[in-house]
Amino acid sequence: MPHSKAWRQIYQRSLYYKWLEKLSIWAARTIQGVTLGVFALGGLLMAPIALPLFPVEEQAWATVSDVNGELNEIIGWLELVETVASIYSGSLITPPADCDGG
Repeated sequence: MPHSKAWRQIYQRSLYYKWLEKLSIWAARTIQGVTLGVFALGGLLMAPIALPLFPVEEQAWATVSDVNGELNEIIGWLELVETVASIYSGSLITPPADCDGG
């Protein structure tokens, strides 16, 4: 992979890496583990706010949708697609008898 070398060089030039080099191996590994844990915990805490994980009927949905209003925009899309597909296929409406179709 040509990009892996570039990312390694960027990481090795970072202040975080240079700071870790000054520490003992045990301390550096501990700090790396804590850093990874903090990022993972942040992702887990932000996932319910950023992703539609709760059913619409639950109180958790109301709380999360107050924080992230964009989640409300996904409600009803499946029904809308089904309605448009049925209209397009002609199952809901039929053209008038005097319509020539063109």
